[in-house]
Amino acid sequence: NGTVVVSAGTHMPMEQRSYFRVGILGGGIAGLSCAKELMRRAQAEGIRIEVVVLEARSRLGGRLETDSSTFQFQDGSSFPVDLGASWIHGIDHNPLAMLSKEANVDFVTASEEVRMIKGNMEFVDNDIDDYTGKLYDTLLDQAAEDVWESEVYTMAERSQ
Repeated sequence: NGTVVVSAGTHMPMEQRSYFRVGILGGGIAGLSCAKELMRRAQAEGIRIEVVVLEARSRLGGRLETDSSTFQFQDGSSFPVDLGASWIHGIDHNPLAMLSKEANVDFVTASEEVRMIKGNMEFVDNDIDDYTGKLYDTLLDQAAEDVWESEVYTMAERSQ
C-alpha cells in the first residue's frame, strides 16, 4: 500500500491496484502525445491501464487540421490547405516528427519552389510571386531586428 499526496502535507492512503483508468483532457498534440507515452510506459512496466482522451470537438488533432476538399482543380485533384499548425521544420531528430511518424501521420515534403495561387486556382505571375516573397522576407527580418533591438528585450532581461 502507498499514499497519495493530495496537497502539501496531506496524505491519503491508496489501496494497491492492478488496473488504472486515466483521463486526459484535450485531443490535441499534447494530449495525444501524453496518452501515447502513458500507454507505452505502462506496457513496458506491465501495468494494466485504460487511457481515455476527452475532446470537445468531433475530431482529434487540436490545431492540426488539413482541408483537402475546398480547393479543387478541374482535373479532380485538390490542393490541401492547413488550417492550423502545418509545418514541422527540420524533421531530422525532431521529437514532433518522430511522434508524428509513430502516429502514422502522412508527410508531404514541401518543395523549395512554393508558388502563390489566386482565388481561381491559377498561379500568380512569377515576377509578382518573387517580389512578394522578397518583401515578406524583408518585413520578417526588419520585425525581428526591431524586436531584438527594443529596450523591452535587452539581454539582461532575457536572461532572467
